[in-house]
Amino acid sequence: MAIAESAATDDDVIRFLIDGGILEAEEIVGSGVTLQEGVRRNRNTRVEFSDGSGVFVKRPEPMSPLSQDTLIAEGEFYLAHGTERSPLAGVLARLRHFDRSVPVIVLELLSHHRSLREICLTSGVIDFPISAYRSAARALADVHGLAPASMSNRIASVVRPVEWIAGLRRPEPRILTSISNAGLGVLEIVQASASIDRGIAGLEEMWRPEALVHGDVRADNLLVDLRPDGEPDVRIIDWELWQVGDPAWDVAGLLEAAVTLVIGSPALADTGPDVLTGTANGISVIQVTCRGIWNSYATARGLSPADRQDMTPRVVTYCAARIIQSVAELTARADAIPGAALVLLQVAENIFAEPERATAEFFALPR
Repeated sequence: MAIAESAATDDDVIRFLIDGGILEAEEIVGSGVTLQEGVRRNRNTRVEFSDGSGVFVKRPEPMSPLSQDTLIAEGEFYLAHGTERSPLAGVLARLRHFDRSVPVIVLELLSHHRSLREICLTSGVIDFPISAYRSAARALADVHGLAPASMSNRIASVVRPVEWIAGLRRPEPRILTSISNAGLGVLEIVQASASIDRGIAGLEEMWRPEALVHGDVRADNLLVDLRPDGEPDVRIIDWELWQVGDPAWDVAGLLEAAVTLVIGSPALADTGPDVLTGTANGISVIQVTCRGIWNSYATARGLSPADRQDMTPRVVTYCAARIIQSVAELTARADAIPGAALVLLQVAENIFAEPERATAEFFALPR
């Protein structure tokens, strides 16, 4: 049985899982199962039992033109790397089922994990999850260490992330007719800045397709279990945009998550302005986190000093681009530009204007 192309009911999802042998009927009856549905790029259904076990079901969103194609791409990625024997077994959620014809992906539920965004937005200076960022950096090193040769077809078939950012310089008319007032305000700021314009214009020339990359590393796509007795367990989800690309883009996504969540966190904002310039020991949360990300990643990948020196400028510049991307997405349907978004746009402009200074003084990365 296939799940209908239109919005499936809870019964449709349960019947599909039972008919496909993914769950047993005995597991459902009297087990206190709960279903929670959400929509992002796809239709997502969380099926959870009272003991915390369960599955996560992903289906296409009919209103999203690319949803089916990206879901199939993600399913094929999990087929190759989502098994217990895969080198990425400790990085991914475990694949339970993939049907290309529907399409539908069923993953084992990560019941003890929360998104990095959720954790950061409830953390103060003392308990900001720097260790989770370091673990995520090591997970990315595992991903980038895979040989990309067998996946070269994804170079031509997937839009490079930097192309989306480049479109902000001269957006298509269809975007301008559907964007909010806040989104138009962001475009105006981006296009009025010579530093941002030059920075965005140079992104495609920097791009190096040399590793398998996630392509959309962000705080929502990192699930973390902050285990009290060991290193945080980090799983990377939403592999719809994987491709052979520039590993610096993924690392920049981690830095962007740290910057935007520190600046936008209500818990951290309550501590006053010192959170941006320095904590009690004179080192900012952003600096400690970003330096930890870079050192953990470079060490795990075994980068030589020359490799680190070569990659650092791309990571820093891409981070500025990712900040602008996040602000554009945040304000696309907003009525007004939030204050934190204005701060982030200024940060991005400063990075583009003086990347070497930003590397040393803002991110505190070793040179």
